[in-house]
Amino acid sequence: MSKSSSSRETHQLDAYTHLYKSLPQHQETSKTTPKLIILCTWMLAEPRHIAKYIEGYQVLYPSVSILIIQSSPLDFLYRGRKALEKCLQPAVVAVRSACSQTSKSEILLHVFSNGGSLRTAALFRSYLETTGHPVPLHCTVLDSCPGHAQFHLAAQVLFLPWQSQPFYIRLPIAALLYMAFGLWWIVMLALRLESPFGTLWQGLSNPGEVKETKRVYIYSEADDMVPWYHIEDHAVEAKEKGFDVEMERFEGTGHVGHIRSGNGERYWGIVDRLWRQNLE
Repeated sequence: MSKSSSSRETHQLDAYTHLYKSLPQHQETSKTTPKLIILCTWMLAEPRHIAKYIEGYQVLYPSVSILIIQSSPLDFLYRGRKALEKCLQPAVVAVRSACSQTSKSEILLHVFSNGGSLRTAALFRSYLETTGHPVPLHCTVLDSCPGHAQFHLAAQVLFLPWQSQPFYIRLPIAALLYMAFGLWWIVMLALRLESPFGTLWQGLSNPGEVKETKRVYIYSEADDMVPWYHIEDHAVEAKEKGFDVEMERFEGTGHVGHIRSGNGERYWGIVDRLWRQNLE
């Protein structure tokens, strides 16, 4: 355990889960502040990028505790549904400890990309199976997600860690990656196995598992990883299922990059407005 600031302690719950916990003497009593922020980050997100969102929330809600749930390519390629739900047990314990089953929203859930979406869907199921109740009442930010299964887009995401490498390194890695991923894709289709993309798509808007006040989709037509029309399709489906939906479409911003290029004020304004509206 290490100190992240004078008002927080950092607890590593497992390799993919960290809790930035507010110390008792710094906790606010305001009824307008979330008890817990949950950040379900995109696949292979770097700590320096995650830190920008932690810092943003520390400005909005200085004493809030923040639960970081990171995602991995293994979630899509190797871990089955039950195995992934088991991986979320440390997060389930953290949420149960921080929040209660009340009629008041206490959690702000912030989900990034398909990697964060898959972990979020697993968190919903794991919490329900462990406690017999859905994750406590919350509002949700969906940043650059979710997307349908498309081979070239999924493979492109898995290749991201090597894109900055020299050409002579990128080429053989790309060839091996696409062959391995292609074989996995064929096996999934041939055996009619449950697709992780289908799991995350349904899991984010399953009325039996999601106890939510309001949600906002943040997306862009310039996103080359998750097309804007995938996100709008999901928003329409969620609204038809009874979810309270808002859409915030950015211009010219890339995948999980809407906070950049001078858009920070708009981005955090959307987040804070969502939280305040969900208390009404």
